[in-house]
Amino acid sequence: MAPDYSLPQNTRVLVAEGNAINQQVALGRLKQLGYTADAVLNGLAVLEALDHARYDIILMDCQMPEMDGYEATRRIRASQDNVPPPYIIALTAHAMQGASEKCLAAGMDDYISKPIVLEMFAAALTRGVSARGKKKTQGNQTSVVAAADSVPPETEAALCKKTLQGLKELGLDMGPSFFLQVLDTFEHDVVERLSLVRAAITEGDTRRLGRESHALKGACLTIGARQMADLSKQLESLGMANSMVGAPSVFAQMEHEFDRVKNEIEQERLTL
Repeated sequence: MAPDYSLPQNTRVLVAEGNAINQQVALGRLKQLGYTADAVLNGLAVLEALDHARYDIILMDCQMPEMDGYEATRRIRASQDNVPPPYIIALTAHAMQGASEKCLAAGMDDYISKPIVLEMFAAALTRGVSARGKKKTQGNQTSVVAAADSVPPETEAALCKKTLQGLKELGLDMGPSFFLQVLDTFEHDVVERLSLVRAAITEGDTRRLGRESHALKGACLTIGARQMADLSKQLESLGMANSMVGAPSVFAQMEHEFDRVKNEIEQERLTL
C-alpha cells in the first residue's frame, strides 16, 4: 500500500513560483496529495495574498520577477500581521553549498530542490504542519533535504526517463491531458527563455544572462532535461561572475541539446 502523505484538510497552502511549468507541477503534486492551493507568480503577489487571506504553508520560489523569495520572506518575517506566521518552504534550482544557509538566513523554515520529488515534498509539508503555530527553534530550522543535483545526469538520453515517468504518474491523478500540457508548456517556455538568453549574450548583459539562465535551469530540471540544465548552470555561473567568456559556445551547445530534447518529446507524444 502506498504511504499516506495527505495533510490535514484545514491546511492552507500558497505556491509562489515564477516559472509556469514549475508552478504547474507544484500544483499537480499538491493535488496528488489531495490538495488544491492558491498560486502567485512573484513575491509582491505573495504579500498581497497575505493581506487578504491566512496561509499555513508557503512554497516559495527563490528566484522570481519583481520581488524574489528571499525579500518576500524577509518582509513577511518583519510584519506583525501574520500570526501565527506561515511556514515557508524554499523551492530552488540552486543545489550548491550555502544555498540552504541563504534560505534560512532570510527567514525560511525549510528547503527543497527542484525537480520536486513527491516523498521529499510531502515530508517538507508534513514538517510544516507539525511546526504550524509553534515557535521556531534552531533545531527545526536545519531540516534540509537532499539536493536534486546529487543524482548524476544521464549521458545517453536527452530526457531523464525517471523524471518523465514521475510526471506520467502524476498525470494519472491530474487527468490524461496533464503530461502533454507539461511538455507543451516546457517547449514554449524554453523557446522564449532561449531568445532572452541569446539577446543577453548579444548585448553583453551579464545580469540578465544569469537571471534567465537560472529560470531556464529550473524548467529543465523539472522536465528531466539534465544536460540542458547543466549548460544553463554554466551560463548562469558566467552571469554571476559578470563574464561572457565562452557564453556563445555554451549557448550553441544549448540549442543543439534542445533539438535533441524536442525529438524525445515528440517520441513521448507518439507513445501516448
